[in-house]
Amino acid sequence: MLQQNLAHDFTGQIRLLQEASMAKRRAISEVIAATLLIAVVATASFLALNGASKKTIETQHSVADALELRGNQIQELLSIISKKSVGNTITIELLNYGLKDIIITAVLVDGTSTSYTLVDSSGANQIDKIIRNKILTLQVQKSGQTIQIITDTKNMLKITI
Repeated sequence: MLQQNLAHDFTGQIRLLQEASMAKRRAISEVIAATLLIAVVATASFLALNGASKKTIETQHSVADALELRGNQIQELLSIISKKSVGNTITIELLNYGLKDIIITAVLVDGTSTSYTLVDSSGANQIDKIIRNKILTLQVQKSGQTIQIITDTKNMLKITI
């Protein structure tokens, strides 16, 4: 009986030692898992913030450019004095009352690029420039419903015939 009790006590102690060892292993495993999780989250956060800051810097530059471009476009103001369409010729008298001369990069009729003539009241040809505070005549040798004037600031001035 004594041997049984000793064997039982010895087995119990071994079991307690095994459970304590398992608890230590579990605790160590949980610490390792938590450390790995923190490392993964920190790495992902760093990469996300790094990418976001680069994108912010790129966007910041383009926003400043867009504001400057828009400021230049606001300075381009046209008044239509008269417009007429006879056959395949459209004639429009324009007054630039903006803050600067308007540089024309393209003239379109109903979205199709076309050639044009721009003359002042004395008949002098004004190549690609609508001068401030001066009435100019724009002539297009094509029929259509709308004329779009594209400027060097990428502004589109639309005139309905």
